[in-house]
Amino acid sequence: MDFYIGRKIEGQGYFLVFPSLSLGNVGQLSIDLLLQSFSDQVEKVGYLNHPSLLPVVGHSPYSIDVAELYLGCEVYIIDKLKLIVVQIRTLLTKSRRSDFVRKLVSWAKELKVNEMILLGSSSSNVRKDQQMVGPQYRYLKNDFSTLEYPRSENWIKFEPLPKYILEVNRNENIEGGDSISIPFGGICKAVYQASNEIRMPMSAILSFTSEGNNIPDALLVIDKFSEALQISSKKSEWVFPPSWIHLYGRPAPKSLFG
Repeated sequence: MDFYIGRKIEGQGYFLVFPSLSLGNVGQLSIDLLLQSFSDQVEKVGYLNHPSLLPVVGHSPYSIDVAELYLGCEVYIIDKLKLIVVQIRTLLTKSRRSDFVRKLVSWAKELKVNEMILLGSSSSNVRKDQQMVGPQYRYLKNDFSTLEYPRSENWIKFEPLPKYILEVNRNENIEGGDSISIPFGGICKAVYQASNEIRMPMSAILSFTSEGNNIPDALLVIDKFSEALQISSKKSEWVFPPSWIHLYGRPAPKSLFG
């Protein structure tokens, strides 16, 4: 993993936040909301390069007036909030994904950040009965996490999936066989395991989601992230990036519905 920086990062006292590349791109959308909403405090400090990252380049997602190219895996810092933010806008090749995860976790360890926080999703099509009602988000912590999530009945730790669900869905993209099977959860489980191996504190906030318009899921995840870290208790609205006008096209004409 190569890190190209515009300034030196001192990670002590900071949290490292990044998306899980999971169903519906919920993690990436949540990171976009964070970066756009605090754009006056965000500093882009560099980018990450790894053989697993497919090359991609594009216009700024956060401003139509900025003549600057943006890459597939960039690093930002919000000093006031004590956040180091990684946004991943590309895919990971399957054959090298594990190496990317291990090096990302090792990089976080080298930075000496307080904790890694992953934002993402889990498939709403693969749930236990009790997960179908109540709050549609969960948190997950590894053995070394020190982050205290709110003590509320609405904050529920991600529950193990029973064997019969894993067996029924054995042909789906589910890494089964243990207590943290996360259907279509991207790199979440791999990060969980790799962080435990090197005693790196890690936690995640995940929404139950399905394919479609996933903006509501992203709003839910970033709201809960903000609540957990108490970074923006007064924020009533998140700002959508201008690039989002291209996400889902125009709404259906009202004339279709009489």
